[in-house]
Amino acid sequence: MYPRYLNELSTGSLTIPLLVVGTRASHVTPHRHDFLELQVILDGHGTEYVNGKPHRLEPGSVTFLLPYQIHELHAEPGQSLHICNCNFDMSLLFDGNGPLSGLSGLLAETDVLPSHLRLHGEEKQQMDSLVHSLLREYAGEAKWKAVQLKALLFQALVLFDRVRSESAAAAVRPVAGAAAAEQVQSQNNLWPVVHYMHEHYRDDLGLQQLANHFHMNAKHLSALMIKRLGQNFVSFLHELRIRHACSLLRSTDLPITSIALETGFGSFQTFSRCFAKLKGMTPSQYRRAQTLATSSQAPGHSSQQ
Repeated sequence: MYPRYLNELSTGSLTIPLLVVGTRASHVTPHRHDFLELQVILDGHGTEYVNGKPHRLEPGSVTFLLPYQIHELHAEPGQSLHICNCNFDMSLLFDGNGPLSGLSGLLAETDVLPSHLRLHGEEKQQMDSLVHSLLREYAGEAKWKAVQLKALLFQALVLFDRVRSESAAAAVRPVAGAAAAEQVQSQNNLWPVVHYMHEHYRDDLGLQQLANHFHMNAKHLSALMIKRLGQNFVSFLHELRIRHACSLLRSTDLPITSIALETGFGSFQTFSRCFAKLKGMTPSQYRRAQTLATSSQAPGHSSQQ
């Protein structure tokens, strides 16, 4: 399974990496993507599976999905789920100075706190109001659209995190070892590393270098990547580089050898081998296929030759 990328989804004229969609579905097949997703169920009942683990869906259900988690949805027979999905790039949570600014702490907390919950009463009304405001704002072109969308998204994320944190605190109240627990959580927080790789995949990155940068043990970091992402460091790095290569093949006339270097590969042979492994075709074949697909969608084109 290959992930969808936010830059492959249509965000219109929006200047921030955010897509807000309201939809109805009876079944969403298993998939994963490289962006974050805040999912709110407005109506309907069913089941969601996240990495194979099921949980109940009903009005007020909220799920905060991390990148590369495999998830699917099933409505109850005869029903459909009315869903609002907010898909956004991880960079929105890392705004500000340093990797721990903004709302990046949400990513670490989702490793130790529930990634889903059901809102009731006033909290459900607040989330429903935020979601409908997000949908209206996204559909319009009002002044300060990007700023308002980001503010509404952050309010929804804060509401979600406050409710789950309060619920977890009510269930278990630690009385000792808080500092040690915080250190363990920090050592198991992979998401600043993933964000760094998203930003620096074109550099000459190595596992040991990355571990040193984040003051982590290289073996521990490797195991954490396999556990959280389902692949090792090299495979994940290659996936990021091939994603960028696909974008360049679709949107530019750069020679393929130049694209190999631009995306961080040390040699054309390595680039070509990794591309074929991930995409099932050569870079040249991919470019031709994308060109044909684009021309077939052009106005006035007829598929009957």
